[in-house]
Amino acid sequence: MQVSSDKIKSPVEIPTSKSYANRALILGALKYRGLSIKNLPLSQDVLDLINALETLNLVESMSDTVRIKNIFPENEIAGEPSELYLGEGGTTIRFLLPMLALGKRKYIIKVKPSFKKRPIQDLFNLLSRLGAKVNPLSGENELCELQGPINLSDISVDCRNTSQVASAFLMLKSKYDFELEIKNLITSMSYVELTQQLSEKLVDIKEYYVPVDMSSASYFIALGVLKNDLLIKNVNSIDKFQADSKIFKVLDLMGASYSIDCKGLSLKVSKTYKSFDFDVSDCLDLTPTLAFLASFCEGTSRIFGIENLVHKESNRVEGIISILKTFGVHSSLNQSELLIEGTNDLEHVNELTVADDHRMVMMASLFLKMTKIGGDIRPNEAVNKSFANFFELLG
Repeated sequence: MQVSSDKIKSPVEIPTSKSYANRALILGALKYRGLSIKNLPLSQDVLDLINALETLNLVESMSDTVRIKNIFPENEIAGEPSELYLGEGGTTIRFLLPMLALGKRKYIIKVKPSFKKRPIQDLFNLLSRLGAKVNPLSGENELCELQGPINLSDISVDCRNTSQVASAFLMLKSKYDFELEIKNLITSMSYVELTQQLSEKLVDIKEYYVPVDMSSASYFIALGVLKNDLLIKNVNSIDKFQADSKIFKVLDLMGASYSIDCKGLSLKVSKTYKSFDFDVSDCLDLTPTLAFLASFCEGTSRIFGIENLVHKESNRVEGIISILKTFGVHSSLNQSELLIEGTNDLEHVNELTVADDHRMVMMASLFLKMTKIGGDIRPNEAVNKSFANFFELLG
């Protein structure tokens, strides 16, 4: 995909949040028959979950809206084992498996092969302890066979590698009464709070509108302070429950100029920015954008709390360092912190291939946008996971 060096056209509208969308879909399928979930994003993770819920006869979809027509496990379809393809989305897979384990039918779970490299064994072990039959499969795109029902009693979830399993069981707890212990919640705490908040919000409503995604917004926020002044029309407030809203704290540390009102988020370019120190343990998905911003700040910025970045769609620590090096940005890794020296002189890159990871592709594209003539980025289709119209807005 060719990325130009032209200015971003203003205003822009950012897609809605897959984090909110997938939680709303699971909560709806558990207990909110008749709920309409609107303004869904064009995210492959969300589409994979919707397709699975359609196969289970739990939802019906119309354009960017899904209506919950049945609930699980009360309306579980009886019969032979059912195959479900869940792609590579962490929320799609880790949220759905505990819900499926409430039922009695056997499910054969298929995924994109790359997901099998990510942490999942802890969830298998937990479901097994609760009484489910979990049989890991060795096929390239086969994850496991799963059959419940599980016994929901005195559950302990270890969040050392991911908080998504904790969110999955919090959603089950919104329907069932059981004791839930959440241990080692040292990263991504905001996502657990988001789950709790949404569980409460969906009570007694008929329509839910998915809010804008701050992860996706971060890329254009960065360009709005570095490339050209920009208005993001559908960012009208700072959502404290979205971890990546912490980008505004970084903008403050940098000395960036922005304002938020009913018209949207207005961003203005400044000549210089201050370096920053920032802990990303609660907002890991924001790290590629912050590394990009740090590359244009005066002095050396420090991004720390990055340990779990190795468990994403790719090893993002290696990916970020590689992209920085490609564009001539000096960085160094010191245990769990990344040091980045700002520069005003990027290396020219005609073509660039990065890991098959949406956030690595989008990070590299930001750098190409800041060069004198742009360049070609691959694999461009990776952005479909979270931001299908990214290149359309980027220009």
